[in-house]
Amino acid sequence: EKPVVVVELDSQVSADFVTTQSQELKRIVVDEKLAHGILVLSDANAAFKLNPDDARQLFLWVGDFNEKEFNDFFDNLDILSTRGEVHDGPNSMLRRRLFDEVGANPAFLFKVAGKAEKNAAAALARLGSCSDSERLEAKSIAERAVLEDAVQQQLDKADEVVKSSIEVVPEMKSIMRVLLASADAAVRPSAVRNKIRVRSLMATLKEEALRPISYNSETERLVWYSKAHETAARAYFEEEHRKEEERLEEERRKEEERLEEERRKEEERRKLEEELSRRKRQWFGLRRFFMEKSSPK
Repeated sequence: EKPVVVVELDSQVSADFVTTQSQELKRIVVDEKLAHGILVLSDANAAFKLNPDDARQLFLWVGDFNEKEFNDFFDNLDILSTRGEVHDGPNSMLRRRLFDEVGANPAFLFKVAGKAEKNAAAALARLGSCSDSERLEAKSIAERAVLEDAVQQQLDKADEVVKSSIEVVPEMKSIMRVLLASADAAVRPSAVRNKIRVRSLMATLKEEALRPISYNSETERLVWYSKAHETAARAYFEEEHRKEEERLEEERRKEEERLEEERRKEEERRKLEEELSRRKRQWFGLRRFFMEKSSPK
């Protein structure tokens, strides 16, 4: 069997280096058929540094864990254990929030799991002698403290990125709206109202150190950079919608006040006209009376 050559490139390498390494790997794998080859790009944008070459290269997008893989990950590490816990127990709820709002990026999960393990070990070391149930509770509390903090940090960072990218890139609002409306959170660039140049868009975002979205070269679709960015974008538009509703409500209130003021003034005019008419009739009645009194019999 042929050997497998795996080349992993850091996200900081130059475009020329990516191009050179990919060409060399394709020479070994496709042209000379000496081995199987895998080029691992740690940055999705690095795919744009590869020359178009469908005959000699195939993209494979490595995404987040699915829900089963996500739960298996925590079960295997015995972190946020849900054994014997009710459906809405604190560990189960935090797992659900982490998966639904932040996502299941393997690199991120490995990082926070390591911190949770260290925090739990430190908590148990301080605990001293106690029952198994007390140790389990202390362990869970220590793990949740780390993961709850990580969830909030990810959401806060994503919120900043979403807002900044909307300010920097004119098309970003349209892209995000289309992505949020998509059933699978993935859209072709042509689906965005304003035609966008993907390469230029992603280069701008990278230049500004903003990553709310990525481009999946395998499916040729725009996707969220992480679930946290999708959550932040949804919250942004919900807040925008709420503010717009408040603005419209304020306009309706002012319009009602204006109409009410007009009705009040109209009522005052009507009453004034009625009073003038009454006094006019009264005056004519008095005039007629005195004219009749003063006329000779």
